[in-house]
Amino acid sequence: MDDRIWSSLEQSGFQFLGELKGHFLTPWHVACAVDSLGDTIPLVRQLKSGLLESEEKREAERLWQWLTDNADLLKRVQARLLAKSQRVEAFIRESPAASSVYDQQVSGSVELQKQVSKSRHRWLANGNGTPAEAEKAAKKFWGTVLVQIMLEASLPISNMKADTEEQRASYALRALGSRRSKTLRNRARTWKKAREWMLRVKNRPFPKDVGDVVDYMTFLEQDVGTKSCISDFMAALSVLEDAGQVPTNQQLCKNRLVVASSQSFGAEVLEGKTAKTQAPPLTVAMLLSLEMYDVSSSNPKYARFLAWTCLVTVWACMRISDLQGVDVSRILLFSSGLKGFLVRTKTTGPDKKVLEVPFFIRRDANLTGHDWLSKGYDLLRSFGQLERRFLVWQASDDMQEPLYKYARPEVISSYFRLIWQKLQTPFRKVGENKWKLAGGTCLVGGAPGYDEEELFSQLAGWLEQRGTGLPPEPPEIVLRSQNTAAASSSSGDSSSTDVGEAE
Repeated sequence: MDDRIWSSLEQSGFQFLGELKGHFLTPWHVACAVDSLGDTIPLVRQLKSGLLESEEKREAERLWQWLTDNADLLKRVQARLLAKSQRVEAFIRESPAASSVYDQQVSGSVELQKQVSKSRHRWLANGNGTPAEAEKAAKKFWGTVLVQIMLEASLPISNMKADTEEQRASYALRALGSRRSKTLRNRARTWKKAREWMLRVKNRPFPKDVGDVVDYMTFLEQDVGTKSCISDFMAALSVLEDAGQVPTNQQLCKNRLVVASSQSFGAEVLEGKTAKTQAPPLTVAMLLSLEMYDVSSSNPKYARFLAWTCLVTVWACMRISDLQGVDVSRILLFSSGLKGFLVRTKTTGPDKKVLEVPFFIRRDANLTGHDWLSKGYDLLRSFGQLERRFLVWQASDDMQEPLYKYARPEVISSYFRLIWQKLQTPFRKVGENKWKLAGGTCLVGGAPGYDEEELFSQLAGWLEQRGTGLPPEPPEIVLRSQNTAAASSSSGDSSSTDVGEAE
């Protein structure tokens, strides 16, 4: 069809057909480049320079007349080109990942390749991204690990009809449901130990019958003995059999003997073990010092925001991981207090029964009289990027500015410990209402200027001054200092104790 249209242009007397073909692939491309008679004159001038104005006008009129006469044929050419383009998959160039660039740079050096751990390599490959992207990447990684376990164990899902192995693996990933990345990670790590035992003792990677499961739980109770080892194993087995499409009546995790044995072994491993305890709460002195740290403009700006975040965690009764489920755009400060919403936590979210949970902190929830809520709220607004669903960024080395990258909960915990180490001891003189900080006196044990070795050395020096002999061991220091103070207080001789020196 293209040749027929080109030949009609040649028959019309147009003199520059060869030059036109050199610039345009098809007649339809010529039609796309020309919208009117006025557009054909510059086109002819580009095809052949040095023509007279009358010649340019004559050739331009011939070209325009040819386009007008063959409008229907050109539409057919356009339809053919569009149909052909729909059958060709367009190539979309993706931006290279940092890990790919790194691999290319150090591929020739074994020593350089040792410098990056597997977790760091995955972090570079996935990018910093948003919390949703980080969760999606982690979920895909640990889901793939569990899929490999299911395929190795030849569970029913491995026999599902699929065109390719990639498609079968995709089905298995979907079978894991809405479980989050941490759940998949814990199940994969638990099953790694079970798999090693199964291969070593049973010579197979997956339990075949009830006896295999009971034997492994016996091993866990006798040799491992941790409080959660039985429940962790049963949870991992349940996830693998459920996602592996094992029929309910054939699942080992729901067998009556296995369930009863797990309850029995679980009770036995708890005997003689300490009960589960929560982390100790922050002391009142720490809350006082945190409030004054937040409102002091001499402290690093982002460190003050982290102190504010720690106070919000205490007064709103949050987990540290809950901070990364706060919708920042919905945090509002009223005259009565601070209001916000948790939209993604361990127990809330789109895939949970509870979609979101509100929290509220009264304006008078303070111990020092400072309005720490408004100070921290102003810091939050000053950093910008309020349209996000997590509260804490990664911090710069000097704690002055955020790096505008998502911070994992364990990173936030380390930030809080750094802030606690900088807290100073609060004090208030009798008759005064204003709290102050004792400069140079750190509040938290283990911080610079206040650790166990320094405390014991001070007590040892005090006992030496009391004429008790050589410096004893730390337990003896405490015992003897207590006995000396108790004896002095009972006898009423306060001048012989010098308690102030011990402090």
